[in-house]
Amino acid sequence: MTKDRICQNCDLHGRRNVKATKVYRSLFGGEPTYACDRCYSDAMDQSNRVLQKGPYTRQTESGIGHKGGASEDMANLLSGSKAADARKVMLRTILNEPMTAEEASRKAGFDPDYGSPRLSELIKKGLVRTHDRKGRSDRGNPCGRYIATDQGREVAA
Repeated sequence: MTKDRICQNCDLHGRRNVKATKVYRSLFGGEPTYACDRCYSDAMDQSNRVLQKGPYTRQTESGIGHKGGASEDMANLLSGSKAADARKVMLRTILNEPMTAEEASRKAGFDPDYGSPRLSELIKKGLVRTHDRKGRSDRGNPCGRYIATDQGREVAA
């Protein structure tokens, strides 16, 4: 099977014309790779590490990795008490006075990029509605103005 084949891994790493003694496939399938004993052993060690630990370089307690995945901090920010607290503050901010998402975010002490999604969540829950008059964004573009609904006022009280 490996007769007159050279190691494909050694060929990639600079050692030329090393005879292949083994054949393997990667974890993800694909074409067979011909390898010398040393390269075969390295490939099997790497495969075992990936199978045991997963592809991440560091694994957190929550199971969220740190190689191209969401960070643990971002996961905590998007779910749980921080987002819930932000929704409460946004609701209290627009309780009696209609304002744009940017104005409400700044008044609540948030960055508009963080406050606007919280406002959208409140709209979906029926706690906030769009106001009749449109407002202007910081750039002068027309945008919606929002105010708490009766249900929102009850929740905020």
